[in-house]
Amino acid sequence: MTKSDQEIGEVVAVLRGAVPQRDIAERMTNRGFKWTQGTVSSVEKGERSLKLTEGAVLAEILGTDVQSLIADEEAARLERDFRAGQTALTDARQEIQRATRKFIAAQGYLRRIRSSLSEDELALLDGDLRADPVEIAAREKERSQDAILGSDQMINDGMAEYITVPPRLGRRLRPKSLEGTPERRLL
Repeated sequence: MTKSDQEIGEVVAVLRGAVPQRDIAERMTNRGFKWTQGTVSSVEKGERSLKLTEGAVLAEILGTDVQSLIADEEAARLERDFRAGQTALTDARQEIQRATRKFIAAQGYLRRIRSSLSEDELALLDGDLRADPVEIAAREKERSQDAILGSDQMINDGMAEYITVPPRLGRRLRPKSLEGTPERRLL
């Protein structure tokens, strides 16, 4: 099935997500194409066709492949959302790792100064000094899972308040909803 310039432009806009058109134009210019923000806008509106060489570089800049540029808009949205979720998980894991290191370092500091604290201060710290970051994380995970499972609206909204679309896009998807019909297949 042949895609129109407008359909390809709509997919480019979806895959671009929150990345400014100016940034895409700058990256294309850095790769040897004379693109401006207006060029990106024209491509997204379907007013300008993409040359194959431009499409290959643009797809690379968007973190995908040329086939994604000719996929339908819904498939592009699913791909973008999937990559956003991957990025959010990676960021959250890194935050947990940093927080755990800080927690353990703070415990070590408190243990070192323990001898200079009053009985009242020691009583306040006792629980913190015995706390295990793994147990804290497990309790928080359980609370979070209960909140997520109990909130269909948050799931249906794609957890939009927690996930931002990354500028670099990653792996391709083949959503089950699009597998059935050959003309809508991503691969």
